[in-house]
Amino acid sequence: MPYRITLHTAPAVSDTAPGEVIDHYERLRLANVVCRQVVARIAPHDDDFRPEVEETAANGQPFFIVTDPRELLGENVAVLEDDPTAIVSTIDGLLTLDHNRISVRETMVIDGDISFRTGNLTCIGGVEIRGSVLSGFSVRAKTVVIEGSIEGASVTTDGDLLVRGGIIGCEHGTIFAGGSIHARYVENSHIRALKNIFVVKSVLHSHLTAGASIVLLRAPGVLVGGSARAVHNVCALTVGSKWGTPTVIRLGVNPFREDELEDLHRQDDHRRQEIEHIAGRVSEIRLYFESATATPNPEEIGRLDEERRLLESKLACVTNQRRSLARRMQVLAAAIRLEIATGTRGRLYVFETLHPGVALSIKESSLNSDAVHSSIYLYEEDQQIRIGKP
Repeated sequence: MPYRITLHTAPAVSDTAPGEVIDHYERLRLANVVCRQVVARIAPHDDDFRPEVEETAANGQPFFIVTDPRELLGENVAVLEDDPTAIVSTIDGLLTLDHNRISVRETMVIDGDISFRTGNLTCIGGVEIRGSVLSGFSVRAKTVVIEGSIEGASVTTDGDLLVRGGIIGCEHGTIFAGGSIHARYVENSHIRALKNIFVVKSVLHSHLTAGASIVLLRAPGVLVGGSARAVHNVCALTVGSKWGTPTVIRLGVNPFREDELEDLHRQDDHRRQEIEHIAGRVSEIRLYFESATATPNPEEIGRLDEERRLLESKLACVTNQRRSLARRMQVLAAAIRLEIATGTRGRLYVFETLHPGVALSIKESSLNSDAVHSSIYLYEEDQQIRIGKP
């Protein structure tokens, strides 16, 4: 008996519909599905049997016809026991259809660069890119492996980011990993990882933020210019340069908390300015009404009174928002103070040369390097930064 299989989610496509405006940065439409999501329905088909002919139902959902529904079940899909007409995904991933065989892949493979050929990429599962992510494009996925480099692009992942090449010119894009970042080198970029940042060779004029440690693994192992912030340790062969290039190292405090507190202060300052502006306008209206020489007409009185009431309502709302911000800032500042008092001590390990021009701060202590040091580590003790020999 023939069966009609109707897809509820269309597989990935990169073409645009006739007459549709093309956005070359958003060419690829992926069929992201979550675990237990219905991806297809099975129903008897009474028309003349035409095997393996893809059609489109009246509602626009694609369907095809098979003799045995079990033949179309690929990886990570199953028929519901309590609803034999429903085919569901058993994982979060990308829906694929290959010769009328339905599967859900945990990892998507891109055989080439992320460029105008593909457009931006957003995938609920993992992504393996067998090329580079080129300037202006973005990738967002659960985990990301890039065989080439990231060049002036944005990459965001919930887990680890592995870049077998370098991260270059990503000063304005977002490079963020909810896990760790692994790269061969980093140049003129801003990168952030909730766990560790591992760089094989060098970090030049970049800003690194890590929730654990930053480690340069092999020669030349140079960290110069920009900044490196981590909760635990920064390890490198050489830090700074003989020309005294300014290089900032911040350890012992969660940098993400510090960034969040700074952002809250910016929001609070914006709210303060907004309150001052609104209060000033309300005062102007009240003084206008109280002026003995002012003789506004009824329409003007009504308009100004309505404006005053609206401004007073907005003033109360913005004031409450600022109070909420103040409470959040107090809680976050207390967490940072507790971390400074009880947290793990951060250390800067320099296995070859520490140059002048390096500004180091660990918790509430700071030190500016004004001489060349060889094979040392720096740590905080009794609110002072001290030098030790490995």
